[in-house]
Amino acid sequence: MGKIDSRNKVNIKYKNNKLILILLFISSISHAVYSLYSVYPSPLKIITSGLLWVSFILSINNMFIHIHHYNRFIDKLISLLLLISVLQFLRYFIYGGESSLISTLTNPYYGLCLLTPIIYFSLQSYYTLKLIHMLGLLLIAISTLCLKSNYYILYLSPLLIFSLYLRKYRLKVLFLIILSLIFITKDALIPNQATGDTQRALLIIFVYACITFSIYIFKRKYRHIAMITVFLSVTIPLILVIYTIKTEISPFSYLTELNNEELGTDNRTFLYDEVFTDLKRNDSFLQGFGISNGYYSSYFSNSLHEKRNVNEVTILHFLFRAGLIWTSLYLTIIVYAMIYSIKKSKNNLCLGGSIMLSGYFFSSFIIDTNSINFIHVIIWFLIAICTSSKFNNLSNIEIIKLIK
Repeated sequence: MGKIDSRNKVNIKYKNNKLILILLFISSISHAVYSLYSVYPSPLKIITSGLLWVSFILSINNMFIHIHHYNRFIDKLISLLLLISVLQFLRYFIYGGESSLISTLTNPYYGLCLLTPIIYFSLQSYYTLKLIHMLGLLLIAISTLCLKSNYYILYLSPLLIFSLYLRKYRLKVLFLIILSLIFITKDALIPNQATGDTQRALLIIFVYACITFSIYIFKRKYRHIAMITVFLSVTIPLILVIYTIKTEISPFSYLTELNNEELGTDNRTFLYDEVFTDLKRNDSFLQGFGISNGYYSSYFSNSLHEKRNVNEVTILHFLFRAGLIWTSLYLTIIVYAMIYSIKKSKNNLCLGGSIMLSGYFFSSFIIDTNSINFIHVIIWFLIAICTSSKFNNLSNIEIIKLIK
C-alpha cells in the first residue's frame, strides 16, 4: 500500500507542477505582447496578477512536500527568503502602507516580486525541462509575431543549444532565433522611448547568451569559460558597490563624465544615490521600506512629498522593498547555484545555466527585471537545475532525450 500511495503522490505533484507552469505562462503572454506592465489594460493587470497568485498558492503545497528533498542548503535559504517575504506582508497588514490593498496585491512591482522564490519548488521534475522549453518557445513566438524583442530567447539559450540537436525542430527553432535576434538588434541599437530604455539591458544579456553558445567553439574548455564568466560577473559589481559606499562616488559618473551637480542626467548614479540616501535617512537598510511604500526622490520631485514606488535597478528595488537580509540571501542563492553547477555538472545545460545566472546577477546591479513574468520562471528553473544533483548528473544525450 505504501508504494501505491507514493505513486499517487507523485502523480498529484506532477499535475500541480504542470498546472502551475501553464498558469505562469498564461500570465506572461501580456508581457510578451506589451513588454511594459504600465501599458497593460487595467482588466489585464488584474487577470495577470490573479493567475500569479493562484500559481504561487498552488506552489505552497509543493514547498512542504519537497523541502529538504533536493539541495538542503538551498531549500533552507529559499524558505528563509519566503519567511521574510511573508513578514513583509504582515508588516503591511498591521502597520499599513502608502498604496491601497488592491494595488499592493496586484502590482507585480509590490509584494508579488518577493514571492517568486516559491516557484523553485515546482521545477524539480524531469518533465519540467520539456515544459519550460516548450512554453518558452511559445512566448518567443508570440513576442516575435508582435514585432517585439524579448529576453526569453536569451535566458533560454542553455536549452536552445539542445534544441538545435533535434532534427525535427531544428529549422523551426533556428528560424525563430534569427527573427528574434533581428528584433533584439533593432531595440538594442535604435532608441525607442515607447518601450523604455531596453538597449543597455538587451546588449548585456545578449553577451552572456553568446558566451553560452560558445560551447560550439570551446567544447572541453567550456567549464573554464563558465568559471571565468561567473567570477568576473560576481566580483565586478560587488567591488563597485563597496567602492561606491565607501567613497560615495558612483563609477557610473566616471563613465558619463558627470559632476555630482548633474546626477539627474546620469540615470544609474542617482538611482543608487537616492535609494541609499533614503534608506540611511529612515534607518531602513535591514527591513527596507516595505511592499507598498515608496521612497523620496529629490531628482524626480517638484514637491517635498513626492514618492517613487519603482526602481529601475533590480537589486535596489529588492533592497528598498525587503531590506538587506532578503537581498543578501537572494544573491547568495544565485552565487551558490553557479558555483555548485561548475563543480558538479556533467552536462552543458547546467554549465550554460550558470553562465546565464551570472548574466542575471551582473545585470541586476544595472537594469530592471522586477515586473513578474516568465523570465523569473526561467531564472528559478536555472537555479533549480544548477543546484540539483540529479540534473547535474545527466549527460548531454540524456538531456536531449528528455527534451524530445
